[in-house]
Amino acid sequence: MKAGPRDLIVQLLKMGEEEGLLSTQVCDVLGITPQNFNQVVKRNNLMLSTLSLKPRSELVKNGLISKSDYSSRFVPKASVQALVKIVNTPEAWAVYNQLWETLESPAEYVSVQTDVHALLQSSPSLPQ
Repeated sequence: MKAGPRDLIVQLLKMGEEEGLLSTQVCDVLGITPQNFNQVVKRNNLMLSTLSLKPRSELVKNGLISKSDYSSRFVPKASVQALVKIVNTPEAWAVYNQLWETLESPAEYVSVQTDVHALLQSSPSLPQ
């Protein structure tokens, strides 16, 4: 997926019934720092999920996060959309629209998804 002058590889995650991204991916896609991300999430009471041991292990096994990454959180689609509205740049909207259009048009693009199935059920979504 292209965003401005650089190429981004973003893998959509599916945890239980929820689709979303890792917080580190959201920062990359929106071009914001982790500190700004945390401030916006807290200020707007957006929903995130802390990765419990099983989903985290699955993400490490699939190479999506490193073993030393304990700060990544799961950001559901609704929170990603809210962040895009807050950042409100043409680039952020372009990336967001392209990202979810690919899910709705699989004939045009085969989306790579990591299914961490129902493991998130043991890790409730908590407002940050």
